[in-house]
Amino acid sequence: MLPRLAYPIDEIPIDHVILAIDSLERGVELFRRVSGVTAVYGGAHRGSGTQNALVALGRERYLEILAPNPADTSASARATQAERDSSFRTLRSLTPVGWAIRTRDAAAERERLVSRGLNAGQVRPGSRARPDGTLLRWRTFDPWGADSDLLPFMIEWLTGTRHPSTDAPSGCTLTGLSIASRALRPSRPPCRCQLIFQRPSSVHDAVPRGRGGILVRGGSAESPRPRALRV
Repeated sequence: MLPRLAYPIDEIPIDHVILAIDSLERGVELFRRVSGVTAVYGGAHRGSGTQNALVALGRERYLEILAPNPADTSASARATQAERDSSFRTLRSLTPVGWAIRTRDAAAERERLVSRGLNAGQVRPGSRARPDGTLLRWRTFDPWGADSDLLPFMIEWLTGTRHPSTDAPSGCTLTGLSIASRALRPSRPPCRCQLIFQRPSSVHDAVPRGRGGILVRGGSAESPRPRALRV
């Protein structure tokens, strides 16, 4: 039996879940095939060499499809291009690489966690320009002091910033999150994360397999027979 984290989804202030892939266009198309929802372009993280597309998941949560941005020719993006290319090159399918917990005050939350013995990282600012030119601004930090795709990071959206879920395409709802660690069995993949997306006419279980992709199972009113599709 794997050590498992499983709480009612409404008790976890999840902000967003990140799936990475080597091509944003292909990632959007793969997600459309399995969910019926087309993610909207969110914008570029200038200086980081990445861009994203978004889908709202209800309750001010969203899914972020993250991919390289070849158009970013800034000095900082060029400096990290080799590392970024190496990371994304193997991501031929939508792959879970992170998830975020929302906080109202990142600095205060970091102090609270440090006082309780956690080795929290420094609070770092971030921003992204939307296609309409609006600037989104946030602060993030790693509460754990450990580089892990399994553990969430904390995010604070700054005053005046519209949350990305506000106008992202709807149609999917995050109804469950299950994380299992294989730390006690080194010969197995490091983790498995299960996201359950429910739509009015169908239910899809998206099962990210560590860095191995997503297995989608589901049926609909028109096609009640369950189907499985690996993307």
